[in-house]
Amino acid sequence: MITLAGPDKVLSGPNFSVVNNIRERVMVSRQAHGSEIIVMVSHHDCAGNPVSKEEHVAHNHKSVRVIQSWGLPMRIVGIWLDENWQVEVLSDSEGHLQSQAPKK
Repeated sequence: MITLAGPDKVLSGPNFSVVNNIRERVMVSRQAHGSEIIVMVSHHDCAGNPVSKEEHVAHNHKSVRVIQSWGLPMRIVGIWLDENWQVEVLSDSEGHLQSQAPKK
């Protein structure tokens, strides 16, 4: 697991040295632990990126595109975590998750 404050802002921003550092940590996780999935999480009440949900979603999509540009053989999922800890899938490189509430 790789964590940092405001990851959607960081990965969608212009600081290439920080983005490259994150990529290197992802590579370590992939090579040393066989990680197969990257989940880009944006969440409500984020102290590291205190913006609206709409801005988080835009940052998340841009971050996912940055991660995809690395060309890693890994599944990439973008999610929004709301104020009730409910997950909304924003994107999935394998395309089989839906962006909808679970059926009851």
